[in-house]
Amino acid sequence: MRKVFPRSDTAKSICDAQRVLPEERYRLTTDCVQVPCEDGTLYYHTLTGELLLLEPNEQIGDNREELIRSRFLVPESHNELQYTLQVRRILTLLHTRKRAVTNFTILPTTDCNARCFYCYEQNSRRITMSETTALDTADYIATACAGEDVSICWFGGEPLYNISAIDLIAEHLIERGVTFTSQIVTNAYLFDEDTVERAVAKWHLKKAQITLDGTKERYQRTKAYIYHDDNAYERVLDNIDCLLRHGVRVTVRLNLNRKNSDDLLLLCDELAARFSGKEGLTVYPHLLKEFAGKVDAFEDEAEAAEMMLKLKDKLKNNSFLFTTPLVRDIAFQRCMADSDKCEVIMPDGSVGKCEHFSESEFIGTIYSPRRDKALIQSWKEQILYPECNGCPLAPRCIELKKCAWAKDGCSKRVRRLRLEKLCRQIAAAYHLQKGKTECSE
Repeated sequence: MRKVFPRSDTAKSICDAQRVLPEERYRLTTDCVQVPCEDGTLYYHTLTGELLLLEPNEQIGDNREELIRSRFLVPESHNELQYTLQVRRILTLLHTRKRAVTNFTILPTTDCNARCFYCYEQNSRRITMSETTALDTADYIATACAGEDVSICWFGGEPLYNISAIDLIAEHLIERGVTFTSQIVTNAYLFDEDTVERAVAKWHLKKAQITLDGTKERYQRTKAYIYHDDNAYERVLDNIDCLLRHGVRVTVRLNLNRKNSDDLLLLCDELAARFSGKEGLTVYPHLLKEFAGKVDAFEDEAEAAEMMLKLKDKLKNNSFLFTTPLVRDIAFQRCMADSDKCEVIMPDGSVGKCEHFSESEFIGTIYSPRRDKALIQSWKEQILYPECNGCPLAPRCIELKKCAWAKDGCSKRVRRLRLEKLCRQIAAAYHLQKGKTECSE
């Protein structure tokens, strides 16, 4: 047995080595994910982050005591979920809360130049940030960050629909001496060469997320731009190319539903023909949910999972889908909503915790340091499903009670896709470590 990665530093600080009790009966923990590889079988502990390799001629029982101490083998009566929750509570208490807020999602407007049928904001009020509010937003960020580096995400609506507000906030932050970088979630229609150059120079733009719903005909029908532009699809592809040329990383999200699945496979080929070999582009599929009640959802969970995996394999073969690094620490936060370092700033200066709530759930405003502590705490309330018991993903998975994504529970499709992703990460981490070892030798 070879130890590829030891326990994570976090696990070492909280999880003591398990005692070996001669009279106890042990079993393999459900927190273990096994991944076959060319050298044997990888055993990854999702709670401790430890990764082991057992060669083909080795058995679990050959290393019994060591596996007990490292918690790969646990007593038959052991409750993994209960222990995970206990570790997570301790980690949350140990995590030092910083007063500084350093991650801001800013909505320059809730208006948009597209009319996507599935948009969850389609019935929301259309508000545009004023010049005064933009300057006040920059002043608030300069104070709230307490001298730390800032990360900004421009969101909407379509954030480029109010470029002047973005310009003002960025310019004023620079004047105030705030160090910041930004990214943007956009349909990219309103980008052009001059705007991209300004975004890189003034907004310190590093990354853009852009949604494509299919090849030209389907894309333009879905986006339904207010300009009635027959060349909108080509314009957006040109702008993706422009962003890449200026060093901005682009993530293209393919919004998947039952009716466009085959068309997205064709889109993968079109993107490969146009962008093959260009650095900085990542493409991934995203299954639409019926937040607006108009999505043609898959009737069968297994069919949805199969289509997701089919798209992922095609994107991987075209070098567009990259395996994200293996995170070896247990999760204790879900997203911006339950993080004290993150806030969402609305066009009128209201402050919230989730970008998907643009008309409610405000914890305060940029004009006062007062915050609704009870509301903030409510965004940290987690939910457990019956499926969490015995699930190897439990130490890495958190769902929030208020999150719209959690309302349908935990499906087999979600678990299958998450486990498939984790297995890829484990294999990639092993091969990377193996390469380093071979090089050092």
